[in-house]
Amino acid sequence: MANATLRVKVAGWDGEEKEVTIYKQNGRYKRSAICHALGLGSQSAFELMLVAKYRDGMSGQEISEWIEAKTGVPYGPRSVTRVVEKHMKPRGAKEAFNNAMDRGRVEWVYKSDKILRKRLNNKLRFAVLERDEWKCQLCGAGSEARVLEVDHIVPVSEGGEETMENLRTLCHECNIRKSQFYKEGKR
Repeated sequence: MANATLRVKVAGWDGEEKEVTIYKQNGRYKRSAICHALGLGSQSAFELMLVAKYRDGMSGQEISEWIEAKTGVPYGPRSVTRVVEKHMKPRGAKEAFNNAMDRGRVEWVYKSDKILRKRLNNKLRFAVLERDEWKCQLCGAGSEARVLEVDHIVPVSEGGEETMENLRTLCHECNIRKSQFYKEGKR
């Protein structure tokens, strides 16, 4: 691939705006040209600047966007990470997530999809099992063959009440199968 040049105006560390030529070689911008555009004397100074920004809590993506904003040259987040990995251990997933939350890049809200409710009264549970003769109302399996559960016919999440008319005995397998059908809209 042919070499190319890019003329950009950048603000140096001293705040003065200057025009800089950045050379592209084999489809990539040379790191030394980016160092020059940022007003840094050497590539090691550039690497230490990247590490310092990373230690200050900036992510690789933020650092690459900062470089592009300063120089007009795209410098990928993976390139930033490679430089950081040479000088220090990069953040783990948990630390990176917590850092992103602290800096306001990520907003996390815990949402529970479960409806909080009290347990079914043991007397009512026993009365339902007795009424249904300790057998699954769908397949007929008894308590000696399978684990039995007391199930709401109309779920509590949809306004079902804890009354004898809305409760029935199901084996665990039928209760799970019924739940899957209910989620798909087949009652």
